[in-house]
Amino acid sequence: MDAPPSAVAETLASVANPVLKLPVFESCIPSVDDLNFHSKRQQLRDVAVGKLLVVMFCNLGASDTSGQFLEECTHEQSQQKADDILDTVLGVRSPATLIKSANTLLASLR
Repeated sequence: MDAPPSAVAETLASVANPVLKLPVFESCIPSVDDLNFHSKRQQLRDVAVGKLLVVMFCNLGASDTSGQFLEECTHEQSQQKADDILDTVLGVRSPATLIKSANTLLASLR
């Protein structure tokens, strides 16, 4: 037999409206960082420089740039100086391109 329309409506309403543990706005509004274009670009560039430094420190004698790291970087200033040297060498390349290149090199190291 057919169920009365009110029973069907109650069943559909209970299924369609589950009890949410989180506030509704958290499921509707995505969580994004609040950075402007230049800050986001600099953040991506810093990530790329960090990844490329990992690759370079695996074999410091492999290139002229890594040789320059050995000559100029002291223990106290090594991280900042290495970041500055590599940032200068990379020039104005896009952070997305740098990250892709760094990921490829890291994958080949693995």
